[in-house]
Amino acid sequence: MLTGVVGIASLVVYVQIQLVSLGLIVQLTLDGAVSSEAATLGAGLLMIAFVFVAGVRSAAFAAGVKDVLMVLVVVLLSVTVASKVGAASLLDLFALAEAKHPGIGSFPGLDASSPTTAIWLMTSAINIALGNWVFPHLFQMSYTAHSATAIRRNAIWQPIYSLAYFFIILLGFAALIAGTQPPGGNLNAALLQFVSDRYPAWTVGLLAGTGFLLALAPGSLLLLTAGSIFTRNVVRPFRPALGEGAALALSRGSLVCFAAIAVWLSISQKGSLVKILLDAYSAIGMLAPGVFLGFLWKRTSALGVLAGLLAGFAALLAPPAAKFWATALPQWEAGLIAMAINAAVVVAVSLVTRRPRAAALALGQLDDEAPRAAGVLPARAA
Repeated sequence: MLTGVVGIASLVVYVQIQLVSLGLIVQLTLDGAVSSEAATLGAGLLMIAFVFVAGVRSAAFAAGVKDVLMVLVVVLLSVTVASKVGAASLLDLFALAEAKHPGIGSFPGLDASSPTTAIWLMTSAINIALGNWVFPHLFQMSYTAHSATAIRRNAIWQPIYSLAYFFIILLGFAALIAGTQPPGGNLNAALLQFVSDRYPAWTVGLLAGTGFLLALAPGSLLLLTAGSIFTRNVVRPFRPALGEGAALALSRGSLVCFAAIAVWLSISQKGSLVKILLDAYSAIGMLAPGVFLGFLWKRTSALGVLAGLLAGFAALLAPPAAKFWATALPQWEAGLIAMAINAAVVVAVSLVTRRPRAAALALGQLDDEAPRAAGVLPARAA
């Protein structure tokens, strides 16, 4: 149940990213006629409506469409961006940015006192890489896959898809050169404002439509997963006789509540999308030591995982701990520090507590002698 609560909390924070992005697109579409609060509320209602109308299969299909559109749009914008800001070529963009803003091309950036150094980047990347594999919504999409081969193929292509981020960074440098001023100084809207200022209306519409899918499809999957976890992992242990109809109604009702919480967080806590993303991965990363050690080390005990969770969250959320890390390791991502403490406590407590029962270990064992039909996952991988 505790892992379910942690998963839900992390998913709600992640939904906040989608709502902020979707709210910005709503504001762009309406030419700033509505406030950011109203746009975020409207984004939440749109997301809930999409969940109820589309469901997980349509959301998974939309996720594939938006990935293709995103790559096409950012490449299209990048091919023409140099001429929009007076640069001779794409490479010249970096030279112009460095000339106008010395230090922008290296860490920590324009603010020499910022903790965003190379160490911060590496520790944040490791934290995200480890936390990525325990986010519930990322494996829930596997239930809609045609076969195990499709899941493996997706894992192969995903890193290549991530190369598109280069073009997004390129557009960010162009917006900096152009001196783009987003409404209210909201840097989250810098790219949308730059495209709105420098490109024709049809391009802005294409970007807005793609961004709409980019926020809506993942957000709907996040809410669906949160509702499913709440019903099966939080409520069902107390109500084992809960029928399928009641479970479905409870799942739908809970996801509306989670969406409302995400809307409230988006309105009340103004922050960069990067900060929100790191918060989400720091929270879900507390499950990583228990999951990985549970697969790799047979000695891992339930008490060890519980103790690790408590120690990790104390190291992550306790104000004295936050102040200590800011002083002792100012350039490190706090989520990775807390994850390391979590893992150390899991190992230490597991070594001094009773070994897991043989029946419990058997659930996670891979039966190497079982026949592997084409497209069928082995028991452990499934």
